[in-house]
Amino acid sequence: MRWSIKSTHLPALMLALLALGAVGQAMAFDWAPSGQSMKGVAGAKPVLVALVKFLDVPNSLEPSHFRKLVFSDLNRYLMEVSYGKVSIFGDVTDKWFSLPKPLSSYTDPNVNRGMRQLRFVEDAVRAIDGSVNFTKYEFIIIVHSGRNSLISGDQRDMESFASRGPYRIDTNEGRVSVGVTVVAEYDPLGPLAHGILRNFGLEDLYLWRNGGIIDPVQEWDPMAHGYWAADGGSPVHPCAWNKLKLGWIGDGEVASVGDGEASTFELAPLGRPGGGPLRAIRINVSRDLALFIEYRTKAGFDSGIPVEGLLLYYVREGLEEGYGPMRVIDSKPETPTLNDAPLLPGEFFQNCSLGITVFLLRSSESGCTVKVDRTGLPPLARLRILANVANATIEVDGKPVRLEGYSSTLILPSGEHVLKAEPIIQLKASRAVFASWNGSSTANPISLTIRSDSCLSVAYKMHYPLKIRSEVGEVSGDGWYEEGAVARIRAIAAREFPNGTRIVFSGWSGDVRSSAAEAEVKIDSPKEAIANWRRQYSLKVGFSGLPEGSRVRLFVNGREEWARAPEGASVWLDAGEEASLAVNGTIAADGSRFELVRIEDPKGKPVEFPIRLDGPREVIAVYRKAPALPMGGGGPDLGSLVERLIRGFLEALRRLLGDGTGKAGAAGTACAALGL
Repeated sequence: MRWSIKSTHLPALMLALLALGAVGQAMAFDWAPSGQSMKGVAGAKPVLVALVKFLDVPNSLEPSHFRKLVFSDLNRYLMEVSYGKVSIFGDVTDKWFSLPKPLSSYTDPNVNRGMRQLRFVEDAVRAIDGSVNFTKYEFIIIVHSGRNSLISGDQRDMESFASRGPYRIDTNEGRVSVGVTVVAEYDPLGPLAHGILRNFGLEDLYLWRNGGIIDPVQEWDPMAHGYWAADGGSPVHPCAWNKLKLGWIGDGEVASVGDGEASTFELAPLGRPGGGPLRAIRINVSRDLALFIEYRTKAGFDSGIPVEGLLLYYVREGLEEGYGPMRVIDSKPETPTLNDAPLLPGEFFQNCSLGITVFLLRSSESGCTVKVDRTGLPPLARLRILANVANATIEVDGKPVRLEGYSSTLILPSGEHVLKAEPIIQLKASRAVFASWNGSSTANPISLTIRSDSCLSVAYKMHYPLKIRSEVGEVSGDGWYEEGAVARIRAIAAREFPNGTRIVFSGWSGDVRSSAAEAEVKIDSPKEAIANWRRQYSLKVGFSGLPEGSRVRLFVNGREEWARAPEGASVWLDAGEEASLAVNGTIAADGSRFELVRIEDPKGKPVEFPIRLDGPREVIAVYRKAPALPMGGGGPDLGSLVERLIRGFLEALRRLLGDGTGKAGAAGTACAALGL
């Protein structure tokens, strides 16, 4: 038979995370036979946590952190997933031991990865060999300073890895066989759980293909991406198949159904201790192929699974690591992940070629009722049509069939039939657009040959409207978008008018909260974005009486501006805003001094600041040439000295009041008042 799996293309960083442990297969380690670790793992296991640091990467965390992480958190995880059969105890080195080389020696891309890892383990063992007795431990967790490249994405960091089964190392006490896990200082619980399960003998469940990774298990086992649940803080339970291999589930806790038989079972949740005698159902399809059935609920460390339900998966025994021996059956192939793979109450799975039907009759926190039928499908062809939109209408051989909720079962004669789905279903505030049949075929209508009971799913993608409201200005981005899409909305940031007025975009409101003129909107429901604007007026400051090109320093509401006479400067302020103005009291230009006389409007009327801007305003700072200061006969210029002292005092006052705080205007006003 052919596998039916979902090929999920994960982001590069997550693919790197999935590789934790898988690199061990190519390492030049001296392995002990891995089969020895698969006879069952039970009892209290002694573990050494060895802390090592690179010459150029100091550590940040104290040994007490790893004592809790390993002997409290990891021990609690192992106790729960093994139903109390396995625990760990041991020691953490009381200090960080220095490695003989810098970090770059263990990350050199020109050196084979397996050789780099081998050198690291050997150097770490040598660094601590004189301080510990390795014969006391079955497992060693080596923690190195710095970060894990599989998480940071920086290839200058070292990647975490683990041996599958024990690894032989030479120590002062002789050669010992221990499981080795290598993690970074900042790794959470998940990589540690993945590593020690690999030390127990479990294999990674990824499918390596064409230099990339396909994960046919995803969140449902810690030997796949499930070790990263809750950002690595709560790795999920191993599946029933892995627990069988480790001896944590006995043969008496696994039911079977023979060919031609039908049975109903009460299954206990896989992640809950106690609760019932059965934890899984195993159906042997062929010599090396089996169908497993288990019930998963959000309890304990399984609280991180995507959804509760009946999980089904195929297992092909004997495949080498990297060939994906386990494939989760996706009951909702129309969605892009396996997060909704389990059956929910009232749903069923059929494999007509194998003659297997599995029904989830009912479920609760304490367990579920499952019916497995291997009697073979009847000769009449039943076609069950599933849709992810309620009450969809499907044309079958030209006749409309309205689904009863999300599904209907039709009895059809064997042979070819033509089915057509509604292209668009208009809903109250959204619409559903046809996407595919069985998650693959996008043809509509579709021709289907039915010779036995079959199940056909039609998938619709939800589309939601994005409405943009704006009383003024120009906006773009409204329309219909597919659920999950990211819409980009845009407003023109500012628009000026010839009369000294402009409108300025001030932010989005409604379902979008952003002050940026261009924003992204995640479409997961109908959305409305409201563009908000504010009106601004220009305050134009000109100069009179100064030589052309003279530079003048001014403050508008505490904001510093520089201008040249006579053009001046123009500043935009919000409508209704109170404006203060301070300019240089004296200007030195062309070898002369010029004094500020007054500030007036274009008609010559004096203007007293602050003023409230209820429209565009223009003012002129009027200067006059100051008389020359008298010079003392051969002595110091007392007038100039006094002037410099006053200038220094006012500059100190200006800084004390604070440039740009709104108080600088007071200093500028003081300058003007003193004629400086």
